[in-house]
Amino acid sequence: MGDYIIVFPKLYCKKCDKKYKGRFDANYEWCLSCQTNNLKQNFTNWTSGNEKIDNLIQEMQLEINKLDDIIFEWIPYNQFNDIKEIGEEGFDKVYSAIWNDGPLGFDKYKNEYTRNLQDIKVALKLYSGLLNEIKEDLNKYYGKIFGISQNPYTKNYIIVLENGFSRICEKCGEIKEYICLLCYKNYLKKFLFNWSGNEKIDNLVKQKQLKINFFIDIIFEFIPYNRFNDIKEINRTNCTIIYSAVWNDGPLLHNNKKWARESNKKVSLKLYNLQNIDEFLNEVLKLLISFFFGKYYNLFFFLSL
Repeated sequence: MGDYIIVFPKLYCKKCDKKYKGRFDANYEWCLSCQTNNLKQNFTNWTSGNEKIDNLIQEMQLEINKLDDIIFEWIPYNQFNDIKEIGEEGFDKVYSAIWNDGPLGFDKYKNEYTRNLQDIKVALKLYSGLLNEIKEDLNKYYGKIFGISQNPYTKNYIIVLENGFSRICEKCGEIKEYICLLCYKNYLKKFLFNWSGNEKIDNLVKQKQLKINFFIDIIFEFIPYNRFNDIKEINRTNCTIIYSAVWNDGPLLHNNKKWARESNKKVSLKLYNLQNIDEFLNEVLKLLISFFFGKYYNLFFFLSL
């Protein structure tokens, strides 16, 4: 029997060498420290023309805490078209509009912030009151808040919001948060993965795949060893050897409502020098238990050597 290996994402940022804050950050190489510094350096590249508004936007930007947070920003009013009044909320009017550039979000494939959703429909809430009202309202909304704008003619400030937030899956009718986990799991059952040929390994991989709870979970899978290159030993103990490697295909991710692989992903391989498959599975179960208590980042998969 060949040796079995567990593959991990890198745990430290390659730019600043700080440890990633959580398992999702490590999976997608999103470093909170680096992203916060990037935002600070960009403060001089935009302005609303109002110091208090600028300070509020900067405060909101520096509150990012995870990779799927939208970057709150100043949005010039000329970015909107097809503006239509749709109702009122208290004393303030609400409009629908098309935002030409779209929001700034983290692209999991490019590992950078990009605008992948152009010409999206948004809601504009017009304010006739003071800045304090805007601050209070920023904590009220369920869904994404993209930023602040200003009507150049009336001088009213505007909060730019996600246009509606449906929580019902159109396919199966189940309640969802971002994507429907029921449809998500049904998709995995149909998806063609590689299998190890070992019943115990395959059963564990299948169980792990169907226990996903979040749309940003990495899909746990079996990966043929020939999908790795640039394999280098980086550490060794009596029972294990750690390697760095590049995974050609990369993990399967759900991004912008579609499935795709992040190719040429740098990972770590942990090789176990064990006598039988049951010993290896026991080690895996220990790691999975440790993972649930926050000691390890999310595991990618198994593979055979």
